[in-house]
Amino acid sequence: MRKLSLVFLLLCINSLLYANEALTIIKGNINRENVRTAVLFSVFEGKKVEFATTRVTNNNFAFAIPEVQEGYYYISDQRRNSFTRIYLTPNDQLELNISDDGYEVVKGSKENKLLQQWFTTSYPVTYPALNWMKDTSSFKTYFPKLEAFIPVHAAFKKKMKTGNPQFDALFRISVDADIEFAAMKFLLVPHSVHPKREDYPAYYAGIIKPVKFPSALFLQSGDAVEAINLYMSFHYLMNRPEGKPENRLLSNCNLIANDTIKGAYVANALSYKTYEALEKDIAPVKQYLVTDSMQSAYFRALKSVAGFKKGSVAYNFTVEDINGKKVSMADLKGKVILIDMWATWCGPCKVEIPHFKNLEREFAGKNIEFVSISVDVEKDKEKWKNMVQKDELGGTQLFANGWSEITKYYDITGIPRFMVFDTEGKIVTVDAPRPSSPELKVLLQNTLDGK
Repeated sequence: MRKLSLVFLLLCINSLLYANEALTIIKGNINRENVRTAVLFSVFEGKKVEFATTRVTNNNFAFAIPEVQEGYYYISDQRRNSFTRIYLTPNDQLELNISDDGYEVVKGSKENKLLQQWFTTSYPVTYPALNWMKDTSSFKTYFPKLEAFIPVHAAFKKKMKTGNPQFDALFRISVDADIEFAAMKFLLVPHSVHPKREDYPAYYAGIIKPVKFPSALFLQSGDAVEAINLYMSFHYLMNRPEGKPENRLLSNCNLIANDTIKGAYVANALSYKTYEALEKDIAPVKQYLVTDSMQSAYFRALKSVAGFKKGSVAYNFTVEDINGKKVSMADLKGKVILIDMWATWCGPCKVEIPHFKNLEREFAGKNIEFVSISVDVEKDKEKWKNMVQKDELGGTQLFANGWSEITKYYDITGIPRFMVFDTEGKIVTVDAPRPSSPELKVLLQNTLDGK
């Protein structure tokens, strides 16, 4: 029955193939024990990301992918601890036999055949390092293999052109990175006996550069982030600086040539125990967090050490006021702060404006700052300014330019949103009642009274 099911699945895939020329087919055999699922990973900012799964029947699997972005992908099973690297383009037809020790391209593109050739060629150096829990190689056996492989590596690089410029550029980086990764990994994983510095082959000294990782293309590898972190540990091992760096993030970013790679490194190195330490270290490198995912990683890290509970430190945002002056949360410290997140296009926000004004009048002369932060985008900035003037909106009027750092940090996905902070810049609540509710007035008075 299972064999019939697999035959039926493959027939369906073949039918789809003729119905849609852009369909990409990956099929084959995984010759491992107890394999139930095949998992296909794509690459996002230097890390593997689960892309698709399929059942494995009698060790056979098949993927039919309607939309594929050209680049590296990785195949694993449900254990997700061993990965076969492949290269896909739209309408690829790839057939593989995968085992514990490697894989074979039964049918596939010239790119995948070259990847398999490189896997086989580099196996003596990569396997002991990447499978160190199963392989018992010592440095006395591994180092001679590494030294013997250097001329093999150089010779391979001379013949690795496929005619696909996108693949060839990425593969050139990968061929060097794979060996450096394996060599560094071997040094840094546990062994019964570790080598002394004088035992290291000359190859290791060549890994260290004044600045490393010059091309953002490296982030199209699913191992890139791990390789960057490995290099930072290796660099420390080779240089042994006295004491810890004052700013770990900045110190390591200075070792990286490419700004995008700096951002990927920072986004994956935000393990801190205190809010203050994270904010201090992130300040000089925050500029490199340019993508939504990098910024989200930063906000997750902040929330993990600050949280939103009462008494937690508020996020120190910086935005422009109506005159273009930069205003930060720290600038407002010393007063109770009521923040209104709103926009000119938001109907419910407009409903709250008269009530917001009433609160301003009732608390006039008291130690409280009324702050309105617009999430209008840049093209609507003049519309925002006009509304502030026309409707005589008081307090501090700030422009966040869309769903920016404030909304991302506080997980604000809908407006209006009202937040209250005490005179020390600490959270009272990030989800306060609306001005139209009497509860907000009570909350503000209690905060003023220190209750």
